[in-house]
Amino acid sequence: MAPMDLRACPAMQCASGSGAATPGHRFQKTVQPLFILVLARHACNPASMAEKKRFAERWLAIALILLAVTGVASFSYGVFLADNSNQREAADAAHYYQRNADKQIASHCPRITGAVRTECVNQTRDAARDKQREEYALGAQKLSAHWTRLMGIAAFVGVLLSAVGIYLIFKTFEETREQSDGFNRSVEHAARSAKAMEAVAKSMARTAKMITETVKINKQISDVQKRVFSMQNRAYITVKVGSAHFQDQQDEIYFAAWPKMFNIGSIPACNVRAAVKVGILPVPLPPDFVLEVPDFADTKGNMIPQNDDRRMFGLMREYIPDDDVAQVMSGSGRAFYAWGRVLYDDEFGQGRTTDFCFSHYWLPREGGGFNIEGFYIAGRNTAI
Repeated sequence: MAPMDLRACPAMQCASGSGAATPGHRFQKTVQPLFILVLARHACNPASMAEKKRFAERWLAIALILLAVTGVASFSYGVFLADNSNQREAADAAHYYQRNADKQIASHCPRITGAVRTECVNQTRDAARDKQREEYALGAQKLSAHWTRLMGIAAFVGVLLSAVGIYLIFKTFEETREQSDGFNRSVEHAARSAKAMEAVAKSMARTAKMITETVKINKQISDVQKRVFSMQNRAYITVKVGSAHFQDQQDEIYFAAWPKMFNIGSIPACNVRAAVKVGILPVPLPPDFVLEVPDFADTKGNMIPQNDDRRMFGLMREYIPDDDVAQVMSGSGRAFYAWGRVLYDDEFGQGRTTDFCFSHYWLPREGGGFNIEGFYIAGRNTAI
């Protein structure tokens, strides 16, 4: 050990006196150096000060870890509360639009009759459903934003904890080196040093594993964010039944259908190509029945903005016996079907496909005329 400079110690300065020696001070001169040495070793011991410093550093590291864990837990609880609040707001808004639509139907549509009244009801309800979808989409975007921030904070906390762990390892290694310089080379010291180094190695291995897992989590977060962004910012085209017309040979009218494409996504659908086939097919349609694939040879690409629609058209181009028209209209044994495929590209250039297939039914209504209803065939309506 290095010799201690007693002149720099406050205890040495306080214990030392000044003045000439006298015979009465002989005993004091003999005992005073020993007393001063003992007092200085306790008051100016660097090992005691280093121990206090290490104690403070340990508690600081523990406080940082507890603070990080508490922060993540608090933010997670906040995301949970925000999710519940967003869901309630979206549900309340959806109920409001539904009630408002019912009021508009009750106030405007009763004065209209026939197909115009049906179109009025459908338009009002479609508008209400559009508003409901917007509210639910807004709630989903808010929730996604909360979870994205939470994932970012969790990643930052993981990196911070890794840094604290590395710092603690560095301090442990530094303290071990300092202690090994002061201890003798006995067997007991060698055993203690070996155990300390083993603990350091294990801690470093745990830290390395933690860093690896943090990098993996960050990559997963990035993949999830990319997937969520792609899902929220793409076009979705669905096909509605639309309208149809039954055969009337006297007026030279064939069976025809006007399905409607609707973009319910958040961005326009580009290069939209659609093809429709129609025909009289059995009811129910056998699962192994092979439908003719529409031809896209003469189809040109189009664009459908978000929350907008386009009509398609399918014509039979041949008559059936007039005695069979009523049976087809009612769907008894046979029905008038429309099927086809919609091809389009989203904003990222990803090709998308929507297949559809449904049958039409004409239901007589009071006062004359028919209501047109459609039935989607299970397993033949898909979207990719």
